[in-house]
Amino acid sequence: MSRTLRPIMLALAALAAASCGEPAPEGTFDKVDPARVEDYIRSDSHRRLVLEVDYVSGHAPSPESIAQLVDGLDGLVDKPGGVEVVLDEALAAGGDDDVWTLSRIDAVERDTFDLDVDAETIKMHVLFLDGHYERDTADTQILGLSWANRNVVVFKERLDETCANDSGETLRRRGLVEKACQQTELAIWTHEVGHALGLVANGLPMVDDHQDPAHPHHDHNDACVMHWAYDRAQAFDEVRKRVVDDEDAPPLGFDDACRADIAAMRER
Repeated sequence: MSRTLRPIMLALAALAAASCGEPAPEGTFDKVDPARVEDYIRSDSHRRLVLEVDYVSGHAPSPESIAQLVDGLDGLVDKPGGVEVVLDEALAAGGDDDVWTLSRIDAVERDTFDLDVDAETIKMHVLFLDGHYERDTADTQILGLSWANRNVVVFKERLDETCANDSGETLRRRGLVEKACQQTELAIWTHEVGHALGLVANGLPMVDDHQDPAHPHHDHNDACVMHWAYDRAQAFDEVRKRVVDDEDAPPLGFDDACRADIAAMRER
């Protein structure tokens, strides 16, 4: 079903950016929900986790990213009923150079988070969007957002543009552009899902302190997908280096400190 994306202005104009690590005043985008984090990770109340993905036509996540994300989460959270990504609604494109504001994203999120699931299933909402985020600058392009331990956004069109424009001769000569772009998509998506799961100190207690003091709710380890670079265009540069150095290297994932935080909640 196609649903037109429309800007519905809410009483959110004073909110600061909801992108990872940027502060927001009290309101929709700064809420932390530890109870929801626990429900994602443990099986006491919900034995199954579903990521409901609503996406702008032509900008859905790749099948490879879906499979790898599910595989990674399945080994982290306690869900005997499984972890599943459901591509739910195809949304109408917004046109050339479409700009997404926080209030517009919030309105679309509220309008589309409607997948019917049973009582044993907990959902996380994911939007794959065209266009770009309102707070992008010449130096910083935001590729992902997460808020309230429930909502995830990936700016897929901006991500694809970054890959197309910045691939460089080495990737092209070695036929690795598609692989680097797909792994960047997975890294951005995993990063934002990690925030929804409560990482880092975002509703999930830390076993040991691994939060970057300069970038709250991010891991200080630059080899971890929860490092601050993995919600913006710099992610492609980092993934490109990994692929060039070792094209057989596995996709970037959570480091031991993040895994320990999740395991402590799972096994509590």
